[in-house]
Amino acid sequence: MNFIKKFSPFVMGFILLAGAAFAQGQQQVQPAEDVTDQELKMFVSLAAESQAIQQKVNMKMQKAINAEENINFQRFQMIQQSKQNPKMADSIEVTEEEQKAMQNLQPKMAKIGQDAQKEMKKVLQENELTQQRIQQIQLALQTDKELQQRFQKEMMKQQKNNSENGNG
Repeated sequence: MNFIKKFSPFVMGFILLAGAAFAQGQQQVQPAEDVTDQELKMFVSLAAESQAIQQKVNMKMQKAINAEENINFQRFQMIQQSKQNPKMADSIEVTEEEQKAMQNLQPKMAKIGQDAQKEMKKVLQENELTQQRIQQIQLALQTDKELQQRFQKEMMKQQKNNSENGNG
């Protein structure tokens, strides 16, 4: 399904933000059964808000990185990836100026991430779905084809409503 592939990065971002915002005691969560239309509508709304937060975070990070004199966004990403992948680390040489730029950017990136987590936590707390129910729906979306189709339809419906109302 192209639609699911297209939106999977933002759904994954939503899952990660939701998980970070609720990083409390872990418990096993079973996939949702019988997701109501109202729950799905709320879930899609949450996912859309999460996507907006993620886009705002990406823009803030890109702006902060581009403001740094000795590094650009692509180079920053490459260096970050090399730090996370030991096989890549040996193939990338980082200049002293780039190292300083990375050190300067770390607190800025951490602050942007913390602000995003606070914003996401607020969005989640204002929603009627519980943390456990959100996780159940997320799990069910990974395997339930019928739920995926309903999710897709609701996403399209909300996008259409937003564009008709000048919000999208």
